[in-house]
Amino acid sequence: MSSTVDGGWPEIMRRNRQLALQARELLCSRLQIAKPAPDEMIGSMAAIPLPDGDGPALQDALFAKGFEVPIMPWPTPQNRVLRVSAQLYNEIGEYERLADAVAEWINK
Repeated sequence: MSSTVDGGWPEIMRRNRQLALQARELLCSRLQIAKPAPDEMIGSMAAIPLPDGDGPALQDALFAKGFEVPIMPWPTPQNRVLRVSAQLYNEIGEYERLADAVAEWINK
């Protein structure tokens, strides 16, 4: 795969990290959640803390809409985090749709 991108693996890793940062910024902004860690701690994945609630129900609702993102209990099942990752095939529009779906669920 690295031969399909000018700059090889370093460029792929740079692009994935940049997209993960954009996705985290978008989700945190849309959900009005403070970023839980500095940018320097983000690679190609980011976790966003969500308000207390039913993680499995949110997971099921997102999956039904075609989103394959894990909702993890943290540190207990009443609290949860949404984990997003960025890969070469992802684009910011996917995270925009995800943010809309999560916001809709949280605000219902």
